[in-house]
This record gives sequence, C-alpha cells and structure tokens, in this order.
Amino acid sequence: MKESSKLFQFIQMAKADLERAIADYKRVKSSGRKKVIGQMETKAALASQTLKYYESLPTLSEAKITAHLEDALKERKRAKTYEHKDPSLAEALFESARSTEQSYLLWCDYHGKRPPKALSGVPLLSPAQPPRITGRGGRRPNAGRPALGHVQVLIKCQPKTAAKLRNFAKSEGLTLGGWLDSHIDSLSGK
Repeated sequence: MKESSKLFQFIQMAKADLERAIADYKRVKSSGRKKVIGQMETKAALASQTLKYYESLPTLSEAKITAHLEDALKERKRAKTYEHKDPSLAEALFESARSTEQSYLLWCDYHGKRPPKALSGVPLLSPAQPPRITGRGGRRPNAGRPALGHVQVLIKCQPKTAAKLRNFAKSEGLTLGGWLDSHIDSLSGK
C-alpha cells in the first residue's frame, strides 16, 4: 500500500472508525442498554463495509473503475432531468455520482494516473469527509404528516355544554373542529 496516497489515509481513517465503533458496541452491550445495541451494531457494520470498500479500490481493474465512472456520468444526466420534477431524487442521484467520482479519483491517485478532463475540476475530499457509501440516513423529504393548516383552540365550558357539542358532532360524523367549521357561518347569521 502506498502510504503517500490519499487512499491510504482514507483506509487508516476507516480502520480507526471501525475500531471506535466496535469499542462503542462492546461498551453498550456490557451496559445492557438494549435500545442502543442495534444502533451500535449498524454503526459497526457500516464502518466495516466502508473499510472493505476502500481496501478493495486498489485491486479494481481500470476497465471496471472506468465503467463505474460512466455510470456516474449517466446518473448526473438523470439527476439534471429530475432537478425540477423531483429535487430530492435529483440530490440523491448527484450524491451517488459524487461518491463514485471520488472513488475514481482515489483510484487514479493511488495508481498515479491522471483523471479525465471531465473530472479535472472535481476536488478530492479529505479523509475527514469520506463519501457516503449507502446513501442512507437523515430525514427523508416529505416524511411525516402533512400540515393541515389547523390551529388548536382551548375552550372552557360546563361539562353539559361539552357533552352536547360532542353529541352534535358525533351525530353528524364529524370531529368537534369539523362540526364547528361547518356550523360557524350559520351561528353568526351569515
């Protein structure tokens, strides 16, 4: 392994991350916190996968790594078509293409080859910011309940009045807020 290459630095960083993840897993497992054990297993598995990926890069043939680069260029073109239709998909495709390009640049740096002109302006990341391998994690776009535009209101009234309101809403198959929305105009006289 060429110790002067950036790939060697990435491998060293990945080894340190794996050792840290395994130590964290052992510590959590001995403490008996069951909720965190699964997270630590996932973290250790991802660190192991990252290390294997970086260690396999030097052995890839030039034809195979070039094919990966061509796939990244296709992903960039697809991402540009989705920029306005589906921005989250476009960003995921751009991120995948960037990760593949970084792998190609690391391979070129290790083997002492010059990258093609298309990648001559792409900076090689430092080991502190390795590319995401799986593209997982983080908040998903449009996740959660959609905003309905309703506001919560607290009304204090007698229990008999509250029961009557609930009965009126229930008889019409509505919630209290829905019943109030549908009857507020008739109550005000408009």
